[in-house]
Amino acid sequence: MPATITLGKSAEKGQLGNNSLSLVCDYSISASEIVLIIELKRKRSYDSSFTSIVSFYEDNKSNATYFLNGSDLVGRTVLTNPTSVNRRATLQFSSIQCTDEADYRCELLYAASGQGNIIINSDTRLVVTATPIFWDQALLYTPSNNLAENQNVTFTCIGNVGREPQGTFSWYKYVQGQASGIPITNGIQPVSLTTVAGSCTYERTENISLTLTKEDNQMVIRCTIQQVTMTEAGDGNIHTDRIIMDPVEWNSANRLPTSSNQSNYQSYRKVHMCGIHRMGWT
Repeated sequence: MPATITLGKSAEKGQLGNNSLSLVCDYSISASEIVLIIELKRKRSYDSSFTSIVSFYEDNKSNATYFLNGSDLVGRTVLTNPTSVNRRATLQFSSIQCTDEADYRCELLYAASGQGNIIINSDTRLVVTATPIFWDQALLYTPSNNLAENQNVTFTCIGNVGREPQGTFSWYKYVQGQASGIPITNGIQPVSLTTVAGSCTYERTENISLTLTKEDNQMVIRCTIQQVTMTEAGDGNIHTDRIIMDPVEWNSANRLPTSSNQSNYQSYRKVHMCGIHRMGWT
């Protein structure tokens, strides 16, 4: 029976941060064959070839050890040697970093009677994913005060949309105290998608432009990140306080025709932006 080897993962993707994941190398050999060493190798996107990061030894003939190229794993991984009864070598992460995204190879070197030393291997790919985050001051607007009916207002949403997959923004308008939002699909202007410094996640900036109407009295605008949960709450959201429209006098340049015994001014309504309300994950 020929020797076999399989490299697997305990999860489909690695979650960025203090999260666990195991790379598991299972193998089998015949009774007449002798295991010499098992090596775990890694190849990142910028590497030209696989390099050894960890060595394992059956039945603790030697301690599992890190190679120099695997020194970044020290302190956040645990190595478990295989045995002749349980032929499984394991590298268990307790913390996932961006640099862990790579192709991995488990390589078995064994001695076969009459055939010399033989190498077999198995590969897998580890993808690092990250959940979205909203920064402070994630939802801005201009102009920010004394907003009049029929005036254009631009809302800017800024947030870390994670990675694998990169999240997108969805916008909702809540009017007249309605519990369900009205999706905003017009006037959306994507601005940028940039890599967050010191991270492999992405920050997205997006604008929407709305023309205010009196029906928008007490409306609320919500910006929602959609990464996995495609709902109004999404994978995180932030929204304005209610937008209040107060009656004020219209300036003389825009007043309607009046009789001599009427006021020289007609009323119009202006919008006052109360502020921003931030929400955690829901």
